[in-house]
Amino acid sequence: MGVIIIAKIIIPKEQTPTNISNFLGINEGNDGNLGLKLGEASNMLNFRITKNYKLKQREGHKTIANFNSNKINGMTYYHGKMIVASGNDIYELEVE
Repeated sequence: MGVIIIAKIIIPKEQTPTNISNFLGINEGNDGNLGLKLGEASNMLNFRITKNYKLKQREGHKTIANFNSNKINGMTYYHGKMIVASGNDIYELEVE
């Protein structure tokens, strides 16, 4: 699997993460993400909800690439390539 940097992103300032104490569930309203409350999700894959309403990643995940220990800001699969935004870079991965 090859990893290629295809772009750089300049981030003006560091954003602080929002902590959510209780997961409120899925809200599949017709207004998209505009009507979501803090703690709601419009869609959720690969997570399960614990008894005390916390999200836990489902078992079976594996690491397929390391991005210099930067967090992943977003990713999508496009025309046979995985595009990943991590840190200030955008990567293209060839997936098997």
